Amino acid sequence: MHYQATHDALTGLPNRDHARNHLRLLLESNDADPRPISVLFVDLDPFKVVNDSRGHQVGDELLRDVGRRLRSAIDDGALCARFGGDEFIVVHDPSASSLRLGELAAAIHRTLAQPFTVFDQRVDVSCSIGIASSHLLVDTDELISNADVAMYRSKSQGRSYTTFYSPAMRIGLEEREALECSLRSAIEQRSVDVHFQPIIELATGSIRSVETLARWNLAGKGPVRPSEFILVAEETGLIVPLGRLIFEMVSRQQVRWQSAHPDSELRFSVNVSARELAHSDWLSGIKRILEETGAEASGFTFELTETALSSNISLASLRLQQLRDLGAEIALDDFETGYCSLTYLREMPIDTVKIDHSFMGELDTEDLDNNIIALVIALGRSLDITVVAEGVETEAQLAMLRSMGCDQAQGFLFALPQNAAAIEQLLWPEFDESTIGKLLGDQS
Repeated sequence: MHYQATHDALTGLPNRDHARNHLRLLLESNDADPRPISVLFVDLDPFKVVNDSRGHQVGDELLRDVGRRLRSAIDDGALCARFGGDEFIVVHDPSASSLRLGELAAAIHRTLAQPFTVFDQRVDVSCSIGIASSHLLVDTDELISNADVAMYRSKSQGRSYTTFYSPAMRIGLEEREALECSLRSAIEQRSVDVHFQPIIELATGSIRSVETLARWNLAGKGPVRPSEFILVAEETGLIVPLGRLIFEMVSRQQVRWQSAHPDSELRFSVNVSARELAHSDWLSGIKRILEETGAEASGFTFELTETALSSNISLASLRLQQLRDLGAEIALDDFETGYCSLTYLREMPIDTVKIDHSFMGELDTEDLDNNIIALVIALGRSLDITVVAEGVETEAQLAMLRSMGCDQAQGFLFALPQNAAAIEQLLWPEFDESTIGKLLGDQS
């Protein structure tokens, strides 16, 4: 009975109450033997996507495996407990542990970064870690809460980060919670905007398509950085209703422009997150919006990153084929030349690859990035896949891309993301006289 009361039934690890009591005793003993007791708050990335796409049985087995790996990553001087859901905490006593905090966090990252095999399926996860110590004279709950705050700071930076707590982070957490609340209201009130960035056909100088991007002006604050509110949306699940709203708005715009310009072959490129792809109602929602608005699926390209595909390869492959069956095209965004990216090109129905903008930085010089881009362009040509260069900012980069035979490009050199009215000025009626037309004409 005592074991059941103090241990998690799923993983066999100590549970939340056991960890809190253990931490309380350590902090109380600090009066006689002062030393910094620390808590590492560990949260899995992206466990919710795994759970949604592969089912709770896979999710539960994954948590068991995570528990076993965490036990093996720490030494006898630390206590690892399941705090709840996909959250774990490690209580570290420096007088009993031979590992320093940084070493312990690194060991946790390393062990969880290795692929898991769950029911013969490969599952990839990572973790975000927040660390707080008792230097600040806190009690049990406050120390855990501080580590939790630091963990959220890690998540805001991306995957596989470790952050040490500082009091200033409290302000950031309150701002994040307020932002989440405001974003939820904005989605419900349909007060999010769509901007469009043109994608240029380099051989002809025409606008081949436009990438659709969410933009949000928060009352009293002004424009919120997309990197800020999109991250909050992905962490909270708001990305699903946000993506649905954006797709509906873009679908209606497609119908308006097609009605005004029947001969237009403009495509709309829409970003899809891992969370959306895994959502059980996502595809049916896409179909419903197409039916309600009268938009043509054949006019859309759905952009997915390697992260979105790798969360559940079998589901992703099914979803992509279903989109292709509707008549849509598929783009692999932020393409790099690693083994996984090349595997996706071979095994999935990919129509377009978008070269990550990070390769554009030194493209106007002779370096490795030039060779990589040339390789991707050649690969695309051999596989009959369109290659788009993102992040083009200089005329030298443009000239280099054209000399390599790159199909399409987008970036600030051509146009910033703009609202529909501004983009119309580029699209119709005299595109050849536009800034973009002149740029490409100068390069001929």
